[in-house]
Amino acid sequence: MNNESIEFYERNGDEFALGSASVDMSAIYREFLPLVPQPAVILDAGCGSGRDAKYFHDQGSEVEAFDASAKMVRISRATTSIDVVHCTFLDYSSNKKFDGIWACASLLHLEHDVLCASLEHLFGFLNFGGVFYASFKLGSGVRHDAEGRLFLDLDESALRVLTKELGGIAVEKMWITPDQRVTKQSVKWINIIWRKVS
Repeated sequence: MNNESIEFYERNGDEFALGSASVDMSAIYREFLPLVPQPAVILDAGCGSGRDAKYFHDQGSEVEAFDASAKMVRISRATTSIDVVHCTFLDYSSNKKFDGIWACASLLHLEHDVLCASLEHLFGFLNFGGVFYASFKLGSGVRHDAEGRLFLDLDESALRVLTKELGGIAVEKMWITPDQRVTKQSVKWINIIWRKVS
């Protein structure tokens, strides 16, 4: 994650966490959870407020989580009973192998080359046959918002190219959803679930 994006969450973590806590993720959970054994071992990569890590933990899964923002790590530790790790995608390390990796609206703050390297690194922690969920704002190319955050917007074509670049994974499902936040309803998200096949 670029420094400007991290600084945004350091400055605005409390407000961001409050806004994200009310987002209804149930439809996305219903796509992801049936694809992993129950109880599952799940990694929440870029966990933000800890909303999803808490949900998976409360459902009985064993969860590890990390975030690049120290502010978000403090918030997510308070939200969950998990010892959330402060690190970047590339710096993350674990002795565990996971049934599922969850990266909800987190990888979108990486430039393409760093995204590829981060995905390759994270897929190394996924069991064979395991699944990886990620979401990006629907669009094309790199941009910065008014707060200085970097966004890598992707569409279906770009995600299929990325899948081929990475190798060893297959697209389980790809679909588009509206933003669940009332003030962001014009925003569309592209969701993808990859399966590790080699």
